[in-house]
Formats: sequence, C-alpha cells, structure tokens
Amino acid sequence: MSAPRRLGFALGLLLIVLTTCALAYWALRDPYVPVASQLSAQRMAQAVAELEKQKIPYRIAVGADTLEVPQASVGRARLALAGGAVPGGGVGLELFNDTDFSMTEFAQKVNYQRALQGELTRTIQAMEGVREARVHIVLAEGGVIRRQQTQASAAVTLAMAPGQVPTRAQVRGIQRLVAASVPEIRADDVTVLNESGVSLSGAGRGGEIDYSNAQLEMKREVDAYLEGKLRTLLEELAPEARVAASVDATLDFKQLKVTTEQPLAAPPGEPGEKAAGVVSRERQTQRSSGAAQDRSEGGGNEDTGWEYDYKVGQRIEQSLSMPGSVKRLSVAVALHGAPDRLDGASIERLVGHAVGLDSARGDAVTVVLLPAAGATGSGQAAAVPASGAAEPTAAELAPTPWAQQLVMAALLALLALAGVAALVRLGGGGRRDERQAQEAQEVALASARIRRWLGDGEGSHGR
Repeated sequence: MSAPRRLGFALGLLLIVLTTCALAYWALRDPYVPVASQLSAQRMAQAVAELEKQKIPYRIAVGADTLEVPQASVGRARLALAGGAVPGGGVGLELFNDTDFSMTEFAQKVNYQRALQGELTRTIQAMEGVREARVHIVLAEGGVIRRQQTQASAAVTLAMAPGQVPTRAQVRGIQRLVAASVPEIRADDVTVLNESGVSLSGAGRGGEIDYSNAQLEMKREVDAYLEGKLRTLLEELAPEARVAASVDATLDFKQLKVTTEQPLAAPPGEPGEKAAGVVSRERQTQRSSGAAQDRSEGGGNEDTGWEYDYKVGQRIEQSLSMPGSVKRLSVAVALHGAPDRLDGASIERLVGHAVGLDSARGDAVTVVLLPAAGATGSGQAAAVPASGAAEPTAAELAPTPWAQQLVMAALLALLALAGVAALVRLGGGGRRDERQAQEAQEVALASARIRRWLGDGEGSHGR
C-alpha cells in the first residue's frame, strides 16, 4: 500500500482499539456512589480516617461535604462508618465498654454526661433535615451540705440541611426527647438554638419567651396551612389553570381565663314541690309590748318571729382560651386560564367553605379569573393539546442516566463501524486503482501491437 493508505489503515485501527477500550471501561468500571452526605469538616475527617483504616478507596465530592466510594464497597464503607460512630459524631455509651474500676466517682460522672450527650446527638442528627447537632447537659446536683440544689437543664444547637427549617413541632419533639432521656429535667428547661444563636424554643426557665418570634411563626404556619389547602383544592378543580392563593390570618394572642358562678336551688323533695334554697340557719325572735309591771304580772302582748338564712348552691365554671385563635381571615385567589365552566361566585363559595370563613367576624374573600398567557382579547384560554396533557418540562425531557449511557454506547459503536467502513473503502479503492492501472497497461500494449501490425501491413503492400 502507498503511504496515504497505510496512514488511513493505521488511523482506522487506532480508532477501533480506542473504541473497544472505551466500551470495555464503560462496561467494567465501578462507579462511585455517595455513602455519606452533608458532613461537616470534623465528621468528614473522621470518616476519611475510618475509611483509610479499613483500606477502602474513597473520593470527596466537589462540595467537600459528600463522601463517595465505589459501588462494590458501599456495604463495607457503611459498616465501617457505623462501627466508628462517624455518622452520628461524638462518643456514646460505648465509652463504658472498657470500664476502669480505679476511676473516681467524679470521672465516672463526667463520662456518663459525655455518653449521654453523644447518644442524644446521634439521635437528633438521625432526624430528617438535621445536618449537625450539639447537645450540652447540666445534670442535677444536690446534697446535705449544699444550700441550693442545681437543677438539670440542657441546650441543643441545630444545623439544618440547606433549604430546611425546623418546625415548631420538631423543636418541641427535641425538647421532649431530651427531657425523657435526662433525669430530673423538664421540656421547658431545654433550650434549642439554630446556627445563628436564635432561640427556636418557647419559654425557658424563668418564663422568658420571645413573643414576637413565636407569634410571627404561628401566623406563618396558619397562613401556609390554609394556602396549601386552597392550592390543593383548586388544582384538583382546574388542573389546566395556574393557581395563586394568598391568606392573611389575624390571630388573637390574648390568653383569657373566665370564671362563671351560677347559683343552684335545692332539688324538690316531692313531686310537684318547687325547688328552694338550702336553709343554713334558723332563729326565733320575740317582741313584747306594754309596761314592765304588766309584763311581770303576766299581761302585755308578745310577738314571736322567725328568721331563716338560706344558702343557695353555686356552680363554678372556668374556661381558659389559649392564644392563637383566628380573629379575621382575608383570602385572595387568582386563577390564570380558568375553564369557562367556572365562575367567580362559585369559586368564592368553595373557598369560603374550605378555609372556614365567618362573615360575622369580618372575613373577606376575593377571587379573580384571568386569561391564560397568550390568550386572545376575548378572554379565551390558550389552546392545549387535545389529550389534555400538560407539555413536558425540561426536567422531564432530560434523559435518564441509563439512557445517556445507552446513547453513549450507540455513538461509540457507530464510530467503530465508521472506522471499519473507512478501512474497507480504503482497501477497495486501492484494489480498484490497481485494476484500472492494469487495464490501462493492457490497452496500451494492445494499441502498440495494432500499430505495429498496421505498419507491417503497409510495408508489405508497397513491396
């Protein structure tokens, strides 16, 4: 073969080898998968040390908070991290596995406090949305010599995952968890803080409470709850429309205690007898009229009277209203591209029943029906496919990982086939050129023979 043909053959062979190697690597490689995510720097260092100790290959992701290991080593890695107490962080009750009997009572108490804090930290970090937690406990101390006994208390610092915010129920659950785990501690004695040092819990020891934050959080929860109900209802009613709902709830944060006293009559003794009060005291009085001499002689007039004191029974009722009752609701709903079968009045009635509107307390609701984006001036909604299905989004159109791998394999196979075709064409072209050259040479030889024969023929004719 000539130099260009040899170069084409070498390039095609190299392409086939590279394609085969790429397919083999893609088919036989062991991909890395996350084994622990959202790790702090301290926990990441502990996890790396544990994996190196077990000689498990690992890789740290770009964000420096996710640890990845080969897919075949996921089980070993999880067991290693669990055995080393890395995911939960801190030390737990395994601190007492190797007990030293020569340890003093104070050291034993400190170890118990450390173990209790570590166990609570692990439990809190296992909750959904919690990235990291720190627990500090003050155990109760008392004695005969002490004038004032130290009461138990605890403080918990939470670091949530990105985009996660602890709810009031979650904070209250953490307080109850700590109170149930530590002796002689109440849930109100547990203070929960966030990463910025803002208190997430309610009242603590001494009754201190941030009323503004608590009231604002309660209002947000009520608004979000009612807005969620409205969106769910309206999306089910008009799935082709875009729903916008806003609820503003005015809450009453006054705590009232009302005591009602109601007198009760004594039950009747016989059928048909009227009920009466209960006689508590009876007294008889006598009055005499006339001179003293007449009274001594047995004369004069005497008046006898009776006095009765009645004690009427009472019924006492006490009603305590907790803060957070709804004083007024204002609801606004906008539907973009609502179908023609719906009108504003019916939607207002539906919204009013959904959120529990009460016109007596001044609740108000407003519903606005807007045309869909791109609709004509007559208010007609934009056209949708006949099937009624929504257009797929970019995330839905994006191929899945296995589809991407399948497409990659198909492209590599096409490249390999293209290389083989190029080699075949190069080889076929060389043979065709050789055949054409041989035919041209045969034609030239035949032409020379004919010319010689014609020359010989003319010579003999002349003779």
